Amino acid sequence: MISLMKSTDRKNSFQWIGQMFKSKAFLVGLRSRSDINISDIEEAKSFIVGTIRGYHSEKHLKNASFLVKDNLYLSINYKYMCGMLFEQKIDFILTNFVVIDSKMKSIGFNKKDIKPFVELHNFPGDLFIATGLKTSNTTVANLSDALQQIKVDGTYKKSGINGGYKLNQFYKCNPLFISNSNTHARLY
Repeated sequence: MISLMKSTDRKNSFQWIGQMFKSKAFLVGLRSRSDINISDIEEAKSFIVGTIRGYHSEKHLKNASFLVKDNLYLSINYKYMCGMLFEQKIDFILTNFVVIDSKMKSIGFNKKDIKPFVELHNFPGDLFIATGLKTSNTTVANLSDALQQIKVDGTYKKSGINGGYKLNQFYKCNPLFISNSNTHARLY
């Protein structure tokens, strides 16, 4: 089981349990960069944009004609990518503020030093819980029902899941996950 953005190219590769939250994607850069003034992703092509290798954002940028070794930097993790941003080796990061809120402080950067430059309206922003195609329909239905139940009874909102990757609380409060030690979540 994983959580990931639901996109057209992923739609048929997973069974979708339910939506966790919506987010907006931005090209984020340093607040101090007064030399940068862009209004859309096309104008960003004259700069270097970073994202995480293998994430949907990599494919999105490549589909928008960004090229590795030209204007696209692929990182192995947020710490390295943010380091490149703060060292001004890249100009932007394609991300959302849920990720920024959860990652920046933990890796030693101050989110007050960054700002959004451009919102990417056509980037999928719905984070879903999904499972593989071999998962039984009964299990998918049970998981979907459990997610709906904690949304209805308020557990979901109280736990903060919808605002920032507090998945451990989701698993602890849901009996479907307690006995399964092989359940893992990976965020994209």
